[in-house]
Amino acid sequence: AIAADRSFCRPHAGLAEIYYIESIYEVGAAKASLGKLALEHARRAVELDDQEAHGHAMLGFVSLYSGQFSKAARSFSRASELNPNDADIAMLHASQMAHMGDFEEAIESARSALETNPFHPEWYFSELSVIYCLSGRYREAVAYAELVEPAFPHSPAWLAVACAMLGMDVRAKEAAAQFVEGMSSVWRGDPRATPSDFANWFLDFVPLPDDASRGRLREGLRAAGLL
Repeated sequence: AIAADRSFCRPHAGLAEIYYIESIYEVGAAKASLGKLALEHARRAVELDDQEAHGHAMLGFVSLYSGQFSKAARSFSRASELNPNDADIAMLHASQMAHMGDFEEAIESARSALETNPFHPEWYFSELSVIYCLSGRYREAVAYAELVEPAFPHSPAWLAVACAMLGMDVRAKEAAAQFVEGMSSVWRGDPRATPSDFANWFLDFVPLPDDASRGRLREGLRAAGLL
């Protein structure tokens, strides 16, 4: 698409997402190059068309996972302003807000996405589970996580945390084992890595702006037996 029309912004937004997702499957390996490519294409999408919402959404998404929290918030706000009826953007925006501690707004945006697109893809439920887990509403987190297969190899960690915080020890251990199995299948780091190494990677991977939020996640991983 880019070869056919170098002024078309949407392929760059798509490549930004692809490079980011590809980096998830390089777990434990240096992924700076993939992250850099994701950011470059997201920026290029916005440069080519500042009025197209997906470019801003992908710039927000990549910025969030790069630890650029203010930039992520601005980009998602702009994307939502440009296209308030795009359910995908609303759900990603909800995830960004939850990671930054704006839980009520995140849940409202997520519910809006579900209403806007009642035939939504399964990843909506995965994102909603993460949002509820981050907000401390663990029963809802478990309920939504159990509706779908894990979106990524690290996804069962969220279920393990939620179950452990609810005292659902058996289910927490099952989810923790699923997390370890999934991480082992894609791990690109030290072959001697242990479950705690996987859990520490997860802690570093999740973009959280403050020590208190990271501490709660660490507590849940420890309760699940992963640390």
